[in-house]
Amino acid sequence: MKDEIKKGTNESKEERKMADKEKKVSNKPTKGEEKTGNVSRRRFLKSTGLVVGGAAAGIYIGNNSHALAHETPIKDGYAGTVLRVNLTTGKIIMEPTTNYEIGKYIGARGLNIKTLYDEVKAGTDALSPENKLILGVGPLVGTRAPSTSRMTITAMSPLCTYGESNIGGLFPIQLKFAGYDQVIISGRSKKPVYLSIVNDKAELKDAAHIWGKGAHEAQDAIIKTADAGTQVISIGPAGENLVRYACIKGTGKNTAGRTGLGAVMGSKNLKAIAARGTGSTELDKPKRFLEINKKLYKGIEAVSDHVNGICATQVPKNFMVDPSLAVIGNYEASSMEGWNNELLDKFDKDYIDKYVGCAKCPIRCYGRTNVPGLPKTIVACFPMGDFSSRLKSTNLVGMVENVTMCNHYGLDATSTGAVIALIYELYDKGILTKEDAEDIPLDRRDKDTVNILMRKIAYREGKIGKLFAEGSVRAAREIGKGAEYYVVHTRGLEPPLADTRIVKGKALSNAVVSRGESTRAFGPPEMSSFDKTPKGLEKHEKAKKQMKELYGTEKAAFHYEYDGKGALISRMDIVTTVYDCVGACKFASDAVLGVFGLDDLLQMLSLATDIDCSEQEVFVAGERTVNLERAFLAREGITRDDDDLGEKLFKEPVPSGPHKGDILERDKFEKMKSDFYNVRGWDVQTGVPGRKKLEELGLDYVADELETILGTSTAKG
Repeated sequence: MKDEIKKGTNESKEERKMADKEKKVSNKPTKGEEKTGNVSRRRFLKSTGLVVGGAAAGIYIGNNSHALAHETPIKDGYAGTVLRVNLTTGKIIMEPTTNYEIGKYIGARGLNIKTLYDEVKAGTDALSPENKLILGVGPLVGTRAPSTSRMTITAMSPLCTYGESNIGGLFPIQLKFAGYDQVIISGRSKKPVYLSIVNDKAELKDAAHIWGKGAHEAQDAIIKTADAGTQVISIGPAGENLVRYACIKGTGKNTAGRTGLGAVMGSKNLKAIAARGTGSTELDKPKRFLEINKKLYKGIEAVSDHVNGICATQVPKNFMVDPSLAVIGNYEASSMEGWNNELLDKFDKDYIDKYVGCAKCPIRCYGRTNVPGLPKTIVACFPMGDFSSRLKSTNLVGMVENVTMCNHYGLDATSTGAVIALIYELYDKGILTKEDAEDIPLDRRDKDTVNILMRKIAYREGKIGKLFAEGSVRAAREIGKGAEYYVVHTRGLEPPLADTRIVKGKALSNAVVSRGESTRAFGPPEMSSFDKTPKGLEKHEKAKKQMKELYGTEKAAFHYEYDGKGALISRMDIVTTVYDCVGACKFASDAVLGVFGLDDLLQMLSLATDIDCSEQEVFVAGERTVNLERAFLAREGITRDDDDLGEKLFKEPVPSGPHKGDILERDKFEKMKSDFYNVRGWDVQTGVPGRKKLEELGLDYVADELETILGTSTAKG
């Protein structure tokens, strides 16, 4: 019976019922609480004593199926309007999407970087009014295509220069149905506000009553007085206090977690954005589109037993338990006593009551917890690892509590876990002292210490709170005493999960991709070499042949090899970028789960829109996007030297386990980078896109600007 619940295909009704029940919270347990042992989010957060200004009451997911009579249909995949909001002046204007080069960039991530590059000047402070926060939804969002409810958010990052993060759920669909392909937010409001979007009515509303509240609590307050079905993205106290790795939260599990975009919202005094749309989509070739969808859904169902829970306990079981991939502490170990399949199986059996997923996605990636004494929480692979193995803890119930608090504060779980792991190691090494720790019990490595640290960071309280709210790199530089050596990062952003001393292609992708870590743009062929089951060995043989055909060497199919990885990672990065541009989930792509490939995506795109282009043309649109992102970085002074992971992984080998002694070899790693730059058409000495490549992509003006800023020799290629 429990397995049947977990494999349910739609969470929305149950989540709505739960939210409705939790809207009115008294001091007495509800009947549901008495029966299950769960407590509401509000009561739990108040009980911790770590919350200022109240606590969140629950999750609300609006109902798209009961929309009002729809307005003008969205034709050919595009809503047709770009919304511009100037928070300084309060001016809001609408422009036609046709003013923008959708043919060159498709949408979402592509159009976002085009706007950012063209409109945010070099050297802009990420936390200044001159920075712009850009929301983009692609042409497949709002259609029936599976796994297509994603939105890209882009800005100058306060943490790692280029800021980009992706979020799913119902908010992107509501924004699209309201009539918008992109929202561009500039300036800074004099007082806290939130942006309300209801179809063609967009207005700024006072947010004084929700400023200081947790991310989900703020959403609940807005939804309480909004139209049914309204969706909200918001920041928590961390964003308000400009923590450089603050995130933007959607409802439930959905989060634009990386690169500190929550701090950008906070710097603009923008607490939240609410969207409600009553439009609909009108496909170019609806009958054929539905036929293709039916085929794709059947294909997904065929692998559903494998992928359900892939972002809950299945990833930890497949990866974190494997000593060859686990990140234990701050890369201090490769195994941990008590961390095994039995522990995770027990947690799955006792505390995961349902697998859930994003809107319109049959893949149920995430696990919803049912832990007595805690509110129901969605756990995903990264937060689960960030608050367990990353902190050398096997207390998975404590992990759920830490994830709940992290969500409340609006902190990026991956950066937060990395920062706390760094704090612990620096304390163990004597670089941080008891005096530095003030009243924080750093000797006691438990969930309560983690909660205290998060509270301090979110509110910038005390010496440690103020210091580590700046991120691991800036904190280490301030501390001195050799602290920088212990920071694993690229351009300020900490990588998640996998120990890249083992997986060489993943190490390369973390170093060279646009935002400074690659959550999904790595090479599944090299990952196949871990699977020693008969099915896994068969996949690996296919991968070897494919790598030989594409890149001239079978070595690209082995995780421990360096050869062929430049071309492999370049292609995977561009492919996943295309998924971002259309609004599809990268986990479903060939680059990760392989649920549907680029050819399937192209079919859906051509049938949903009037875009009739080849796979190569769509690939070039992705290539144009990543080149413009790299040009943005180059304009900010980022070069080859910044495409690195820190010294620790090059000097400290894996300490134990089947891959004991593995380490990143500097000369081979640098050769991988050179191979990558060559494939991209970038200058090998600097990592800057070459003029020849930029002109091939129609970016002549970018080449001209880079030559002006960097010098003629730098932009040649």
